Parts: sequence; structure tokens; C-alpha cells
Amino acid sequence: MSFLSRITAMAGLKHLKPSNSYYEVIVPFVAYVTKSFEPSNSYYGSSQLYAPTRVEYPLKKGDQIHNLHGGIFVVRNGETVGYSVSPSNEKLKHPFEKSGEQDIPMWPLDKLSQIEQAKAFKANYKRSLKD
Repeated sequence: MSFLSRITAMAGLKHLKPSNSYYEVIVPFVAYVTKSFEPSNSYYGSSQLYAPTRVEYPLKKGDQIHNLHGGIFVVRNGETVGYSVSPSNEKLKHPFEKSGEQDIPMWPLDKLSQIEQAKAFKANYKRSLKD
């Protein structure tokens, strides 16, 4: 086990499981969600590139994090309230920056509890029956 992985394990930070995994917040913490996109100073051909702007979003006990193929989403009371969620507000890499490794954010898994897919979508199912 490498030094970095031992330090992050002691801090309770690890990676989310692969896509299509679901978590419930058991201890509140702050995450960052994409709010909007702002123009950058970079161009690809004649098209200007846009960079996402993240805002701080406090996660409450009972909120859910859905790690799906299309991204990571925050669900509160059966409604999606945030997308492109990250546990840190570190600056995203420039689109043309080369990187030899994939940047996978470290999540505080000691504050999350993995749940089944059926439980994750239970609130949405109940709400759709009322409509």
C-alpha cells in the first residue's frame, strides 16, 4: 500500500465505486456542484471554449449521491438538485492540458452509506404515482 493511499484511508477519503452506484449522506458535508458555464480564454478553431463554474452546496443527512454513467448527481427528496458534483473545488484542468493519469476525486466515504438502486429511486416512484 502506497504512502498516499494510507494517508487518504486514514482520513476516510476513497473513490466512489464504478458507475451506477448509489450513496446516502449520513453525516452532512459540503460538496461542489456545477452552476453555470463561463467563457474561457481558449478557442478550438473559431469556437470559444466554456469552463464550468462550481458553487458550494451543503449536503444534508438523507440526501443521495447517484454515481451514474452520465455523471454524479445530488438527489434531495426525490428531485435532482445538482449535477457534476465534486467533493472539492479544485480547478478543473485546461481542455488542452496533457495528463498522464486520470483525476478521480476522493470522497469522504465515512460520511456516506452505499444503498441499493431500489431504495435510491423509491422517492421518485412514490412521487410519480401521485401525479
